[in-house]
Amino acid sequence: MPTHKELVIRNERLSMDRRSFLATTAILGGLAGCSSTQTTTETERGTRTTTTPEHTARVTQSKTATATPETPERERPTCVDPTRPDPDSGSEAVDPVAYPDTRPEVSESSALAEYIAAYETAYRTNWLLEEHGSELTDVYFGVGDPTYFDSLPASVTGRLQYTYGFELESAIADSPTIYASYYVDDAVVVRAEHRGWLRDEDVLEPNPLDSGHVLECFAE
Repeated sequence: MPTHKELVIRNERLSMDRRSFLATTAILGGLAGCSSTQTTTETERGTRTTTTPEHTARVTQSKTATATPETPERERPTCVDPTRPDPDSGSEAVDPVAYPDTRPEVSESSALAEYIAAYETAYRTNWLLEEHGSELTDVYFGVGDPTYFDSLPASVTGRLQYTYGFELESAIADSPTIYASYYVDDAVVVRAEHRGWLRDEDVLEPNPLDSGHVLECFAE
């Protein structure tokens, strides 16, 4: 039979074990409350409790799709201060070149190609006459077909890639590669220019709606 002292020691140990058990239960209960959600469901066989981890709900929420805002349509250029080379006279060998006086429909791709090429050769020749005047003795071009890009409704945006050369009384010069982009609609002709090779020719550079200037306005 245990003595009185042994009974006291045993009771103290049981009390300590009980306190440790209760403390451990409280900690585990707190952790469970932070990381999971319990749901009680009444069924025919009795009460059933299920636990749903909270991180599952967070992952589901992160997969919710958001609507992509629509890109606003670009504004059409207006007729503001149209300017283009227009020399008063030519040299003994080179005359000023008239700009095209007929604008084709935007649906006529072959006519538009001729229109843009004719406009650019007139622009460049007249520009050279303004720059060099009577010293200009010859002008020649190497012009390809325009490349067309997406454009506003009822308009066309095309880019011409070419080189040109010219002769003066005392010198001969050749240009770098020129990219001339044109925007044409029922109201205006807009032009932008880039000199030198482009890194990506699939991109509209220069963009006449961003960096171009108005060459001509059409009467409504």
